[in-house]
Amino acid sequence: MPPILFDPRQRALRRQRARGLGDAFLVDHALADASERLELVAGPKDDVLVVGPPALGGDCEIPDLDPRSLDAIMLAGALETGNDIPALLAALRRALRPDRPLIGTLIGGDSFPVLRRALVEADRALGRPASPRAHPRIDAPTLTAFDAKPFRRLM
Repeated sequence: MPPILFDPRQRALRRQRARGLGDAFLVDHALADASERLELVAGPKDDVLVVGPPALGGDCEIPDLDPRSLDAIMLAGALETGNDIPALLAALRRALRPDRPLIGTLIGGDSFPVLRRALVEADRALGRPASPRAHPRIDAPTLTAFDAKPFRRLM
């Protein structure tokens, strides 16, 4: 079992706070883009799982899904705070019917380095250790190393 990087209680507090903030324009934009990409994929689209970020009610931990039950999966901001990304991707892959897509967006790798530094400095200024808010290194080559066939096909 991998270490717990993202405290479930802290995520619940962030989720509750985010619900009160209202507009989630970045997630809406990401899901609209994923929907456009899904339209380009041939085949059925009756059973589609849409997962948003944990802060907006999505859950990035391992879901209990029936095998081969989904035509597609769309993720927007749901991977950034998962504690066991390989197991999550494996569970999602099992839930997909053969040759069906997983379309996802995530912030990782070298994204927003200035923001990351600012958040670390803010934590230090408040006298607390830096809080992990997103995985430090998730990028396309890393995802394909997890043998995430749906990702590999759509990159």
